[in-house]
Amino acid sequence: MLTYPTQSSLTEEIIHNYKMNKTLDTAEICHLLSHKPKEEDQLLFTASRDVTTANVGEMVHLRAIIEFSNVCEADCLYCGIRKSNDNVERFTLPTEQIVQTAVEAMKQYPGVLLQSGEVQSQAFVNRLAEVVKQIKQLALTNSPLKENFRVILSVGELSQNQYKQLREAGADRYLLRIETTNERLFKNIHDRQSSMNERMTCLQNIKDLNMHVGTGVLIGIPGQNLFDLANDVKFFKKIGADMIGMGPLLPAKGTSIGDNYNAQQVLKDLHSENLFDTVKRMISVTRLMNPKANISATTAMEVLNPESGRVEAIQVGSNVVMPVMTPIGDKKKYYLYEGKSNVKSGLDVLKAQITQAGRKYDLTKPGDPVSWVERQK
Repeated sequence: MLTYPTQSSLTEEIIHNYKMNKTLDTAEICHLLSHKPKEEDQLLFTASRDVTTANVGEMVHLRAIIEFSNVCEADCLYCGIRKSNDNVERFTLPTEQIVQTAVEAMKQYPGVLLQSGEVQSQAFVNRLAEVVKQIKQLALTNSPLKENFRVILSVGELSQNQYKQLREAGADRYLLRIETTNERLFKNIHDRQSSMNERMTCLQNIKDLNMHVGTGVLIGIPGQNLFDLANDVKFFKKIGADMIGMGPLLPAKGTSIGDNYNAQQVLKDLHSENLFDTVKRMISVTRLMNPKANISATTAMEVLNPESGRVEAIQVGSNVVMPVMTPIGDKKKYYLYEGKSNVKSGLDVLKAQITQAGRKYDLTKPGDPVSWVERQK
């Protein structure tokens, strides 16, 4: 008489095969991402925690975020700072204020992320390049890491020459989320000017400049399924992503997606009991497939689970957290999604969360992705 494996034994078999082969196929990824009994999820989380420790160590790295402008030329259909949102008070920090905030950051943190809406003008890039140069120069006398103080940028799609200009100015890393590798879904959440192929080209241009390549996806896009998420995970591995940031889609009010978001249908399509656990499983599987990348515990996880969002993300595979140092008066104006500005992310809070997660922190090292370091050998 034929006997079929139970769900539990299937999960165990997949984890066992992963330990032997160090990879997962699409069907295995889909199974691991699906809703299962908690004891089965725990098998996955234990495996990803072990892989994290073995490949990137116990340390969780910190970088300060400065959101220096909410001016954006893009019109993404879920984002609170989209071009057509007339209810947002626009701001752009003066160069001097960006640099001074970065100097304050470098006294505590080994790196700073400069983030803004997408503006593709050459004048914008020229100004940003000058900011980067000043920060790198001041790090020599104000940061314990000196020339190893890292400047990370996240300002959207630019031309190859513009990326080169920023790299030559001193930028070390660049974050550009692909958001989804399903072209249909990509079109559904962006304005007509955006192209998934163009974004992939941008990521390749960044990698060609030997910057640390950062990307990521949104989880919970209307119409998204587990097969889509599995392809996202495989994409990270294919491009050799050094930094990966994933979080739930939390569409802003007043956007077309936000005003028509059907949370129950989204969960049904993802075979999920709730979005938070799906993101946790996504972090965990991504760690298995990208063992030497840096994976961030995003602010959005705290919005979904204010009690322990970051802590649980760290416990299943994340090894980066990013405190926000945007001036208080402008923080609420950087309205990417609901609840963002309410999340506490001071250094003491983050240290406590890292400790609670059973991990350590070290503010004296740049925390470069192991994947990038090994490419330099």
